[in-house]
Amino acid sequence: MIRSWAVRILTAGFCTGLALAAPQIRGGAVNAASRIVPGLPDYGVAKGSLMYLGGQGMGPDEIVRGEFPLGEELGGVKVSVRVGDSTVNAIMVAVSARQVWAIVPSSAPSGSGVVTLTYNGENATTPIDVVDAAFGIFVTPGATFGNAIGFNGGQELNQFVKSARPGQQVTLIGTGLGA
Repeated sequence: MIRSWAVRILTAGFCTGLALAAPQIRGGAVNAASRIVPGLPDYGVAKGSLMYLGGQGMGPDEIVRGEFPLGEELGGVKVSVRVGDSTVNAIMVAVSARQVWAIVPSSAPSGSGVVTLTYNGENATTPIDVVDAAFGIFVTPGATFGNAIGFNGGQELNQFVKSARPGQQVTLIGTGLGA
């Protein structure tokens, strides 16, 4: 009987500790398509582009997707970008415990700064380099590197077995052309 209560109390305390744990960002703030991490050549997140944050405890367990008009808070998560003396709130696209997607506002100044993610009153920070342009092309879902997502003639998904013909227009899907 005593053992049963001790296990229940320990379990309740452990679960409560997990729920209130501070969010953690791993890998930095990156372009959602290229995923080039800080420190590598060509790193930077462009104004007006989709930014990706990976980690844990950053939001609700289940993914929450924003609805138009998109706002500055989603699922209890807020993200801000500070460069110098200027701080702007990111536009939230989707959030979950392990992944956050947000748009860097066009009004963000260029330069090295800090991204702050706030969830359940707890903060996590990571460095960011805000740049004028840093284009990244999205790849096939589930792959870090691989087939670029593009459409042949604007309609058919470009694949190994359905590649673009010479002279045919290809539309690529990406982010980071700049504001």
